[in-house]
Amino acid sequence: TSGAAIVRFEPQPADTSAYLRRLPLQLALEGSFEQLFTFVSGLEKLDVEYWVESMQIEPVPSAPGRLRCELQLALFAHERKISD
Repeated sequence: TSGAAIVRFEPQPADTSAYLRRLPLQLALEGSFEQLFTFVSGLEKLDVEYWVESMQIEPVPSAPGRLRCELQLALFAHERKISD
């Protein structure tokens, strides 16, 4: 585990095309730079196809040395069609 705290996890409605399902996810986490880096680099090890659509990192004003990372991810799954 990275040690970062997930402070928001909001799946969004899926977009489905003929062959692909896009699952948007808004995620926010807080921690030190090292903790955020460990979390984000750990995404590369996931066995899922995804895009990082946006990422913003800023200091948490009430906690010196603590950062907040806002991520907009899109996870992808192949849509299986059953033929007759």
